[in-house]
Amino acid sequence: MTSPSRHGTGKRKGTGIMMATADILIMIPLVIGSFYFIVDSGLASCYKLKLASVLNQAADYAVNLPPDPNALKSTEGLVRELLNKNVGTVTNVKIKVEATTVGDNDAVTISVSALCPLLQGSCLPLGVTLQDQATAIVPANRICAAIAINPYPYSYENPQANQSVYIPIIEPKHNMPVW
Repeated sequence: MTSPSRHGTGKRKGTGIMMATADILIMIPLVIGSFYFIVDSGLASCYKLKLASVLNQAADYAVNLPPDPNALKSTEGLVRELLNKNVGTVTNVKIKVEATTVGDNDAVTISVSALCPLLQGSCLPLGVTLQDQATAIVPANRICAAIAINPYPYSYENPQANQSVYIPIIEPKHNMPVW
């Protein structure tokens, strides 16, 4: 005795396999594209953090330089070197270093725009342009020199007595009377 329901199941099994194959063929490119998107997003976030770190270091460097008009140019070179060492191969780098004020304090602002590479070999963009800005306030009282005081009067005769006290000489921002 043969079962009547068995006769039509072969067609339905083939349809199910075709639907599963079609679903898999749709899902595989979506999964691969999502993977590339997640990796590119992670790379962009990493580059942004490194760019912010480089700018903070460069801003701190710039405010601690002696007052000189060429100091801003040396900061620009430092930013380029730090970007190459920390971020990697960046292109289209645009650096702007300017002296500004924050309230009644002098400050230095550094702005950078750079094209950072992303994961290659996908339909997504090959790079992302990141921009960031950092501002640091110039210290109110800059240390312009230091005096070394040694408590031993004949310490130059004994080179092992290196116990000097360094007293910084501070250049005040505002003209203050000294008495």
